[in-house]
Amino acid sequence: MDQSYSPEARMPSTSLATLSCAIALTGTLFFTIACSSGGSTPDTTPTTDSTDTINSGNIGAAIEATEEVVENTENVEAVDPVETPQAVDTTEQTDPVDPPETTETEETTETIEPTDPTPTQTDTVSDSFDGNGPLLGYSTNNAASLPDVVRSNGRYQATLLNNDSNITLHFHEAQGRLDAKRITFPFEYIVRNIGIGTLKDSQVSPQPDDYSSSSNVFMFAGIQVHALDFELRDSAHFVVGHRGATSFTVEGKNTVNGRSRVNDAGQGIVPNGRADLRVVGSANGTLTWYWQQPNNEPGVQADDWIAYRGNGDFPGEQAHFGEEVYIGLITYAYGSSNVGFLGTADSIELVADGP
Repeated sequence: MDQSYSPEARMPSTSLATLSCAIALTGTLFFTIACSSGGSTPDTTPTTDSTDTINSGNIGAAIEATEEVVENTENVEAVDPVETPQAVDTTEQTDPVDPPETTETEETTETIEPTDPTPTQTDTVSDSFDGNGPLLGYSTNNAASLPDVVRSNGRYQATLLNNDSNITLHFHEAQGRLDAKRITFPFEYIVRNIGIGTLKDSQVSPQPDDYSSSSNVFMFAGIQVHALDFELRDSAHFVVGHRGATSFTVEGKNTVNGRSRVNDAGQGIVPNGRADLRVVGSANGTLTWYWQQPNNEPGVQADDWIAYRGNGDFPGEQAHFGEEVYIGLITYAYGSSNVGFLGTADSIELVADGP
């Protein structure tokens, strides 16, 4: 130890000639002091004896020595960083971490939800007939009567080559093929550019004169609404084509319990044998029917719907369908001399919940 800080230098002159003290600090300021006088060998007296010596000796020297120890202890305390404030700081820093974790969880949930949406009625019923192959997602009644119905180059296409025994006909008890999807009232259902075409070109209508019975040519393509039970003869249909002596027309027909009532909108109103057809099913289950010349740019060019025969109603009573029906496409003929044609449609649009 540097002499300037020696305990002897701090002792009063009345103390022993020389005194060497070793002070050990233990616990909370309990001391053990070992002392020796002069230059003799340090006293090996046990610690307890040294303590007794302090109690009976110079108390002032012990106090001064204690003060020096306290000063050194205070210096140690100043150096030793007690980092309690830092612990608090650390806690404060971790607090803001929690909100981002919650936000990230919410964002993940929002991202997952759209990946598995529940299909809506609009999604499942609307159809653009993309590609080639069989129709997708349809329920079919009496498929054997008209076996060749497919998607062809982005269109619905039915090829009618045989009508023996009027197997394709929809009239009274006869039920040809229907490709349909289940739908709930209310709704608005539109079929674009539906009609009849030749075997060579689906977009060119057959001419009645092309057939031997030119005055008795019945060939159609269009929409049918049918009761959920295909065995029932309850339906309504709206078709485009030739109706005997009235060619290039649209026909409306109600069939209730196997009895049909039918009329048309007049000769030559669809000169190309094609039209856009629309049916609106109201919340109470009634049907209203519309047609127009084909709109080749729906969404760009405004539609110009015409109510069938002025009021949108078919002749006779309409079937009571309930809350749900099948709705879809039909192609058919009457008689066997006017076969060999195509029924086609560009697309189906379902407007959610009707107008």
